[in-house]
Amino acid sequence: MSYTVRRPTAEEEAGFFASMAAGFGEPGNPDGPQDAEVFEADRHWAAVFTSEGADPQIVGTTTAYSFQLTVPGGAQIPAGGLAGVTVQPTHRRRGLLRQMMEAHIDECVERGEPASLLTASETGIYDRFGYGWAVEHEALRLSTYRGKFRADLADQPWSKLQLRMLPSTDDMGAALPAIYNRVQAQRAGMLSRRPEWWQGVLAAEEGWKGGGDLFCAVARTESGTDVGYVLYVLDELKTDNHFRSDLRIKELIAADGDVEASLWRHCLDRDLIANVAYKTASVDSPMRRMLAEPRWLRIDWRDDELWLRPLDIVRLLEARTYQASGSLVIEVVDDFRPELGGRFRVDTTNAASGDGASANGGTDGIESTASATRTDDDPDLTMPTEVLGSIYLGAINPVTLGVAGRIQEHTPGALNMARALFMTPTPPFNPTRF
Repeated sequence: MSYTVRRPTAEEEAGFFASMAAGFGEPGNPDGPQDAEVFEADRHWAAVFTSEGADPQIVGTTTAYSFQLTVPGGAQIPAGGLAGVTVQPTHRRRGLLRQMMEAHIDECVERGEPASLLTASETGIYDRFGYGWAVEHEALRLSTYRGKFRADLADQPWSKLQLRMLPSTDDMGAALPAIYNRVQAQRAGMLSRRPEWWQGVLAAEEGWKGGGDLFCAVARTESGTDVGYVLYVLDELKTDNHFRSDLRIKELIAADGDVEASLWRHCLDRDLIANVAYKTASVDSPMRRMLAEPRWLRIDWRDDELWLRPLDIVRLLEARTYQASGSLVIEVVDDFRPELGGRFRVDTTNAASGDGASANGGTDGIESTASATRTDDDPDLTMPTEVLGSIYLGAINPVTLGVAGRIQEHTPGALNMARALFMTPTPPFNPTRF
């Protein structure tokens, strides 16, 4: 008996997808997954069990999607989106997950991807492989009865936007990708979507990537520019005999807070709706501050949305912008791939600001780029790779991680400097689950 981690052959593809489905407690489809066209066959890895006198059996799987990730400042970097990670329960404790993770990380490095990403089905698995909780979301719920906006906001810019309904998924497919791409270009944490991905978002059958009996409203400026949309489904209330439903937002993409407010207003004002729920809302939604009764906007949970695994740390640090002028030496301890860790100086003191001027010092919010280099200098901070992944997009406060014992401060004030450098005015957001 033996195990090998390798690419599945074309003949093994059905078994590969069946094993993946079983790992998530789903029945296998003999015709392959519903969204088979979105997979990239050259990014599959299979753990194959071979025993004497029997055909090889696929007992573990991983795959990956080729994304572009928007980072603070608007740059987009290539990233491998790890997905479909399974090991059959009859073949655990044999190191198969570790071997598949090694294969995936090697693949990302070879492809020039400075980071790997994932959305986790279980949160206790991936930090040992260097992944940090990097983007959060909130599950919001609001009764339409309690959904009135403050009277003094009636004439704000959100009320000037024009909304229109798109009657079919063909219309949605024609209009939504361009809106999404414009917002993705400016919002850290968002991921590029290939045309095949939109087939899952707009599929007739509801699934992991979206789909269902969709309704769609698009927000447009007075000048005729589409600046946001909301996709939602209606869940009929079985206990109510008066044709009432709950409205469940599947995706809300908005260029700014006014656009988000106008799309929420559309959902709250629909006839015969009892409640509006949005399970993957950005943590910076302006809704609570706009409501006449803000207490009634319920947060059912706040959870992880995207995990980030640094691979090329110099490239990552130089790709994003920063909110302060300063210099830090960060020691990154990478237990899984020690050669990827080390000590790195990130320096914004002589870097260019977003408007082309030199960085002006202080923490006044002017964005500046940084130079990043490996160094042998003494570190100001020491952190594991997954913690760098957590702070990289600006969602998680380094000071909080220091209090929690995840970052060691060697130079007094270094944690505060890390907070000033890495935190962003707008938190990252990722509506693309994979």
